[in-house]
Amino acid sequence: MTMKRIFAFIAGLLTICAGVYCMMTPEITWLSTIWLLGVIMFVNAFDALWTWSDRKQLGFANGWDLVAAFLALLFAVALMASWQTQFITGITLLYMTGIPLQQVMLISGHKDEDSIRHYLRLTKQENAEKLKDNPFFNQ
Repeated sequence: MTMKRIFAFIAGLLTICAGVYCMMTPEITWLSTIWLLGVIMFVNAFDALWTWSDRKQLGFANGWDLVAAFLALLFAVALMASWQTQFITGITLLYMTGIPLQQVMLISGHKDEDSIRHYLRLTKQENAEKLKDNPFFNQ
């Protein structure tokens, strides 16, 4: 159990360092956000695996916890290893936080809206949520 506490302490320190880095360099934070999310998911997956192992020894492990840990590990590796996943997720997060599409295009290097809309991953529900706060629809 002490190894788990040491692991959690180190993970917490790394997360704090990442947060301080993001506050100190806001102009490039968006570039590293997806990678940091991947690292945090990776650490969370290992913590979930560790917790499942401890619970198994006590006799009340749940198989779905193990599945969730492996899925988190898989998604973390996909976020950290694939530049396409980082790019698509980054563009979608920028757009969903309210940055106008023209500015997202300047950041991503796209020349026209049709090419960037191909990468945006918005469901109909997310689109409706985004549009409900638009002043055009609240007159």
